[in-house]
Amino acid sequence: MGGLGPKVLNDALRGLESTGLVERRAYARAPPRVDYGLTEPGEALLVPIRADPSGPGGRGSTCLTSPNRDISCCP
Repeated sequence: MGGLGPKVLNDALRGLESTGLVERRAYARAPPRVDYGLTEPGEALLVPIRADPSGPGGRGSTCLTSPNRDISCCP
């Protein structure tokens, strides 16, 4: 993830978790693993985002519908 440090990512995800937009799933294993996913309210936010043709980075919904959902596609 070019230019996005682990602490910045962690802080952003924790903030989104505290608002109820994402959920965190931690797995007790070595090495530790944590997955994040959208909650229903988080999914609901995708509707207006996808509907806006000027969307993230001026690319419309291209980033949100890419098969690999590579975050680097949206600056």
